[in-house]
Amino acid sequence: LGDVYKRQPYNISTLSEKGLPIKELVYAEITGLGESTHGSHEIYETKIEFTKYLIQDLDYRIVAIEIPYPYISKLNEYIYGNGDELEHILRHTGAWIIHTDEMFNFIQWLKGYNTHVSDNNKVTIIGFDIPIDDAQSGIDTMTNYLGKVDTEISNKLINQLACIAIEPFLYRQLSTVEKEGCRAGINDLINTLEENRATYISLSSLDQFELAVFQATLLLQHEEFLNSSVEVAYSHRDRFMKENVVWIHYVLGRNEKKIVLWAHNAHIGRNTYGKTNSGTMGFLLNDYFGDKYFPIGSTFWEGEFNAIPLTTSHKAD
Repeated sequence: LGDVYKRQPYNISTLSEKGLPIKELVYAEITGLGESTHGSHEIYETKIEFTKYLIQDLDYRIVAIEIPYPYISKLNEYIYGNGDELEHILRHTGAWIIHTDEMFNFIQWLKGYNTHVSDNNKVTIIGFDIPIDDAQSGIDTMTNYLGKVDTEISNKLINQLACIAIEPFLYRQLSTVEKEGCRAGINDLINTLEENRATYISLSSLDQFELAVFQATLLLQHEEFLNSSVEVAYSHRDRFMKENVVWIHYVLGRNEKKIVLWAHNAHIGRNTYGKTNSGTMGFLLNDYFGDKYFPIGSTFWEGEFNAIPLTTSHKAD
């Protein structure tokens, strides 16, 4: 991978001439890079180029993407030198927005970068979105972890989560008692993890344990999202994403690693939603971190793009 990783000759003045707010970025700890459409070539190409600059020149060490954690965890294993072939990972990730040539090349670059730096300076890639319509991938992640640290309790806890491994519209039809029981099962999982913290860490690692707690929290967020009305569900989603970024900053990043966020413009902007007047993720991050959070949006000037209709009969292969 020596040929894959090449330090890019970025020039601060050149970036400034392009209108990029370099001075503000120097003081930021979390930079949000927005996109008007997911997966578009020119936007991703620009975001990747700029992310490389943040990593190489401003010491950013975490790339967090608007994708549920289970979908991207194997990519992080890959850039640390473990796991399957990259094409296989991307093809089976469950997130079409990163199954692109641009992301393939970027992930290769990240792996090459990590081979050239010390362990403390390696880049981590993680997802911070909630699993809107797919709890099973999160349950599978928990099954794998508990299978390593506590096989005796694993089956019991996983069985308690079967209630959310159904289609969202079916979950919404459950009775209040059934939903409360499901929520209690997820909380039982989180409590079990915390009660056995020392033991589980000794059988895995601190990072693996913290990520397991993070995944269990995502399942709880997923349940609350499903149990919300359409009017407020997506404002809950932004609140959850903000909470997840805070967790990444303080727990995974140990309050010392800078984060670059990849998300839609609608999430990284410091604005509110019209009907509910609730804050977007960017609004909430700005309220929490102040000027340590700096969002940059992106859009097209002209041209065209392909779109995938959100209907079951037109899903991409």
